[in-house]
Amino acid sequence: MIFEPERDRFFTVYIIKVVIVMTLMYIFPFIFAEETRILPFIVVWTGLYLFMLSTVVFTTLNIQYEFRSDHLYVKGGPFSRKVPYSKIYRIRTTFDIYDGHRVITAGEALEIFYEGRKPKSVKITPKNREEFLAMLEVYSPQAKMTL
Repeated sequence: MIFEPERDRFFTVYIIKVVIVMTLMYIFPFIFAEETRILPFIVVWTGLYLFMLSTVVFTTLNIQYEFRSDHLYVKGGPFSRKVPYSKIYRIRTTFDIYDGHRVITAGEALEIFYEGRKPKSVKITPKNREEFLAMLEVYSPQAKMTL
């Protein structure tokens, strides 16, 4: 089963601010430095800007959380992570959205801790949180939930 991300106003404003700052960083060299108005610089600078912009937009618009047979598949644009159900040991609610591996579009997230070579976590924001947690409890009954 596939879950879409919850999107809230805070995150929408945050992404808009990121795009505005990126655009200003792209435009300022052309305004303040005349030597940047040469074709090679314009081509390279535009290419970098379009790459960064498309990565931010694609990553935030193409998020999904999918329950597969043996793992939770967390996808955000070109980036993905497989979280084995047997390795999940803790799930908690968090408002700390600025650090760690996060594939989120809202201010209140679920942080899923799982074992690897070292303990890891991923932060997600599924749209139907109660249904998502119920399914996760079925697949990972050993996980301790502190919500």
